[in-house]
Amino acid sequence: MEAEHPELITAQSPSQRVGAKPIAEFRKIEHTVKMLSLANAFSLEETYSFFEKAAKELDVSPSALDIFSEPKLDGLAISIHYDNGLLSFAATRGDGQVGEDVTHTIKTIKSVPIKLATDNPPEKLDVRGEVFMPKAALRNLTDWL
Repeated sequence: MEAEHPELITAQSPSQRVGAKPIAEFRKIEHTVKMLSLANAFSLEETYSFFEKAAKELDVSPSALDIFSEPKLDGLAISIHYDNGLLSFAATRGDGQVGEDVTHTIKTIKSVPIKLATDNPPEKLDVRGEVFMPKAALRNLTDWL
C-alpha cells in the first residue's frame, strides 16, 4: 500500500521498523549529557564511591543525584532520544561523549516505542538503558542456526 501511496509513509509506519538495508558506516552522534559507564560494586563502600565519582563527572553534589540500584545487566548501553514524543535517534554509549547511530537497529525492537503513549510528551527526552539478549534466546538462536 505504501508503494502505491508514498504519502502514507510516516516514521511510525510498520514498514519503517524492519527490513532496512544494512548500512556501510555508522554515523557518530554526540550525547547531550555524557553517558557514564556502570561499574560493579560488591560492598556499600564501592557503591558510595561509584556515586561520588558520578556526581563529580556531572559536576553536582552526590546528594543532588536521583538514584536507584538494580542488578547489572550486561548488554549494550543505548541512549534513545525522543523529540515531541517521536523516536528521533538512538546511539551506543561509545566513549561516553560520542556514540554510534543505531536508530535503524533499535527500531526493530518491538518493546521500544516509535511514538510515546502520551498526549503530552516532553519536548525532548533521552531514555537510557541496556539492550541485551538473555542466554535462553541465544541458545534458541544457536539451535535454529
